[in-house]
Amino acid sequence: MKKFRNPSYGFFAFMAIVGGVVLLLADLDKFQDFPRGDTPLRLLGYAGLTVFGVLATRITVEVGPQGVRVVNLTGTRRVRWADITGIALETSLVLTLADGSRVKCVAVQPTNFENASGREGYAHRVVQELDVMRARA
Repeated sequence: MKKFRNPSYGFFAFMAIVGGVVLLLADLDKFQDFPRGDTPLRLLGYAGLTVFGVLATRITVEVGPQGVRVVNLTGTRRVRWADITGIALETSLVLTLADGSRVKCVAVQPTNFENASGREGYAHRVVQELDVMRARA
């Protein structure tokens, strides 16, 4: 099984987790009077940042002989090769299915540099590789 993901997501996910924990530890003394003031809102914000970081570590596109497994922030979807009728690169990788629905894969996105310069980068190579794998299946 081959995995594709945005190379920078790991760094940003790590920074979100570390940032949430560090901010929580820095404000620990303010949590003594927990139910008053903006303390619950701060706690919710720090927890949200940490949870976002943990979820962002999961974002990936896994490809195998059976098909494609897309893991986004909020869910996972498995798609068989036979169900995929098209693969395109828009703001992110998009799989078009036989029933007309589309599956967005946020793990593979073109960079601003690729968009501005017109050069093909990592995201374009992933699309080409997926096209080859779909043709073989």
